[in-house]
Amino acid sequence: MKQHTPGPWEIVEREQDTPRIVGPDGQADVAILGTGAHTTEEEEANARLIAAAPDMLEALKYIVAWKPKDWNPETARDMATAAISKAEGRMP
Repeated sequence: MKQHTPGPWEIVEREQDTPRIVGPDGQADVAILGTGAHTTEEEEANARLIAAAPDMLEALKYIVAWKPKDWNPETARDMATAAISKAEGRMP
């Protein structure tokens, strides 16, 4: 399976307020939204969800790799909470 662009992903604005998601270098496009099929609010919500995808994947991998000796439920909760907050636009 081919690997995805490594995170973190961030949202930047493109021409005409079209959300653009870029990888960690700030240059390479991961996704560009703005097909005209969605409202600006929907595009922003979609962009936040897409940008949070690597964080959600990392949190889920941590959760499913559970081993009693080296697994911390607080860490799992913190990772999941941070990913949810990013997807919902409650953190930069």
